[in-house]
Amino acid sequence: MEGFDEARSLEEARTLEIFNRHRKLLLALNAGNVDQALAIYAPDAIVVAPNRGQISYLGPAWVRLYLQEQLVARGARFETEDLFYGFGSHCEVQVFGGQYHLTLNGEKQRRPYLIVWRRMDSEWFVIAHHIDLALRAE
Repeated sequence: MEGFDEARSLEEARTLEIFNRHRKLLLALNAGNVDQALAIYAPDAIVVAPNRGQISYLGPAWVRLYLQEQLVARGARFETEDLFYGFGSHCEVQVFGGQYHLTLNGEKQRRPYLIVWRRMDSEWFVIAHHIDLALRAE
């Protein structure tokens, strides 16, 4: 069972690393610090804004625009406790998702998200981020 325990320890360490990077991302966005948030995205990252005519933002300039205009300018405040993940053993790409408790334009709502992380140079970076920002009918 030693091999199983080692694999489980690696899995838990990987999950904790990504959780901490995700937390840094949300803290940066909550503080309105786009530069700090952008540093957590890979240079070739893509942000998919669903329900907006299939708009995607690719690369640092476009991801910056998305973070600034769609999140920071609208007063986005993130909280999340709901997290699931999928992974492969010794895999350098991880998928995490769940629901953000997101305040947007002063209104608190639950919004689904999905983030794909990739390990590069011993750190995890966002390579794809999907947040459902569609207007909700009450």
